[in-house]
Parts: sequence; structure tokens; C-alpha cells
Amino acid sequence: MSDNETVEKLKREMEEIKRAIGIEPDFRPLATVYNPASGIIVASVERYSSEVFERRLFFRHTSERVYRPIDTPAPDIHYDNLVTSATQPVIYYAVNSFIKREGIGGFSGDWLSIDRFDLARQVAESVITQDGLQLPEPYSRAWVSEVFGVSPDDSSIFCSRGLERRDTGKSHYGVCSIELCLQRVALLSQLEAIWF
Repeated sequence: MSDNETVEKLKREMEEIKRAIGIEPDFRPLATVYNPASGIIVASVERYSSEVFERRLFFRHTSERVYRPIDTPAPDIHYDNLVTSATQPVIYYAVNSFIKREGIGGFSGDWLSIDRFDLARQVAESVITQDGLQLPEPYSRAWVSEVFGVSPDDSSIFCSRGLERRDTGKSHYGVCSIELCLQRVALLSQLEAIWF
């Protein structure tokens, strides 16, 4: 068998496996987490081309083979930056809206929320939203760039954030914690000369 035939055979086998596990073949894996409180594996996947950009989440119990989607969002809504609780049967992830930008050759997005998905009840809820954030002075606007983790007691999310100053309109980036119950943002450290 030639190298090209071997590669084509491997591609076909991978597509068959993806169909068998319930994830469309044109999605590629981004991240996988295991939630010990529920025994559930969650996969973050992406479909990307010049015309399409989607990020989705799928989950399954360790004893199962087939993944199920976490919700079925509109194509412009992405689930990203997946983290899991160490003690609760929940995961957290960023929800972003992306649109194709003609003329610039790509996509641009806006952060919408941090959502929590209860793996036991299979229910999602927004726990942090842009409108609900309590920001430290002198900031008037903020957005999540990346979710890093969750506190051991599930009371706070750790993330990098863009923070826009009220007085100058300039954006600063930092590592922050956000209390889930109050949506209060605490800046832990500035990220200088870093845009994520």
C-alpha cells in the first residue's frame, strides 16, 4: 500500500470513528476534561474553514462510547475555554458570538457570558454576564479573554480579562477572579504587552 493510500485509509477510519462516537467528522478536537464528581468526559471541538467557524462541546459518561452535544447553539454562538469543577458535577465555559468579516479574511467575536452546565441534570445557565459584572474602579467595561479555572469551592472563576478604563477608554488586560454569586471582578495581576 502506498503512503497516499495509507493516509486515505487512516482518514476514512478516523471519520468512521467520529461518526460512531456522535461527533461530526469535520470537527477537530481542542480540549478534553474529565469531571471526577460525575464520571463524565467533556470534549471541546472546532470546525474551521474560510467559510465556517464553530466551537462546540460534547459529553459522555466513561462507560459510554457516544457523545451527546451540550445544547445545539446557533452557528455563530461558540462554547470555548472549557474548565471543570473538581468537586461538583459541573463544567464552566465561555460563550462567544462570532461573525464572518468580509474583506478582512476571517471572523471576529464578542464575549457574551460564562455558562455553567450541570452534568447530572444536563441543564445550562449563565453565571457571569457582561451586564452583571461589578468592576473595580476605574474600569467601565470588561470581557473574558480566556477561562483558566475554578476555585476549589466553586465560588469563583479565574480568567484573563480585558478591562476598559472609564477615563481614557484604553484597555488593560489582567488575570482576574470573578465571584459567581456577585459577579464581582477582582484584578489579581496586570498582563502587560499581552493581548489575550
